[in-house]
Amino acid sequence: MRRLVGFLSLFALFAGGLTVGTAVTASATTTCNGFIQNQTIVGNLYVPGTYCELQNVTIKGSVTAQPGSALILDAPVHITGNLTAYNMNFSNCSTSSRGIVQIDGSIIVNGGAFQICDNWKVLGSVNISSLFSGPFVSSECDGECGLDPDGVQIGGSFTLQNNSDKTGQMLGWTVGGSGFINNNGGGNLDISNSTFGSYLTCSGNTTGFTGTGDNSHSQAGPNKNGFVGQCAGLGGGGSPG
Repeated sequence: MRRLVGFLSLFALFAGGLTVGTAVTASATTTCNGFIQNQTIVGNLYVPGTYCELQNVTIKGSVTAQPGSALILDAPVHITGNLTAYNMNFSNCSTSSRGIVQIDGSIIVNGGAFQICDNWKVLGSVNISSLFSGPFVSSECDGECGLDPDGVQIGGSFTLQNNSDKTGQMLGWTVGGSGFINNNGGGNLDISNSTFGSYLTCSGNTTGFTGTGDNSHSQAGPNKNGFVGQCAGLGGGGSPG
């Protein structure tokens, strides 16, 4: 299994101080240093540059991952606050018939690796910037295998900017606010059967976009359909690069 290979490499990476199954609580903050399963944690969760895997976990607070962290979210995972990550070394997630990954707040990621999986539900906004790989492919396989998450729900806005790669697919996404996809490298991003509560604007990306079946509740853009810039052709085919 692809994730198992990632586990083995991560165990080697954190061999100096990793303790599997450790959750150290101080005050209202829990520090994750390994694998946490089947728990409800009251308060915030802190990942201090270590390996942290959550499976069937509810966090009644926010999650913050510091530089060098490896964060794995195995559904179902419910975070009632925000998810914030800075320059993580590794990111992975999985789906489950038992539930989804839900974040009641917002996702803010700056630098490093970050990965999105099917059917994530974020009640706030999502802001992803300066990744060394795209959020639509697995960092386990150096950008060579795609996850192409579908059915993602975002209550607020979606921002993807200044990332080294945007290659992949956004299939059946629902974004309650506006979308901003700007200044990203990499290959084509297919946005299909997705709905935006406001406009989607795309500019400064190294390549264009393709997609069909997209909708927007805005009349912005040259076609007055809410799709602007490099995304102007979405909803009826591809857009120019």
